[in-house]
Amino acid sequence: DGSTLAYVPIRRQPGSWPFARLMLRGYPNGAEREVEVSLEVLEMVRWCPDGRSLVGVGFAGRNRLVRIDAASGAMQTLLESPGAHS
Repeated sequence: DGSTLAYVPIRRQPGSWPFARLMLRGYPNGAEREVEVSLEVLEMVRWCPDGRSLVGVGFAGRNRLVRIDAASGAMQTLLESPGAHS
């Protein structure tokens, strides 16, 4: 519905925090909150049509496509690459 912006802040330095951060901010002038995700990297985050969850491409030992519940932060892996990357 366009009432909440989702973004992943850019790391200022490699290793500046251990995991990727997903931020949600009410629009306009709303409160900001962090949704904890257990991923080293999170990119290409998009809202799902239901408006309650987001999808993105992440990395935690393997590349994966994930769905994240905006309210709880619960993460579901939808697709995972077959091999580990270093």
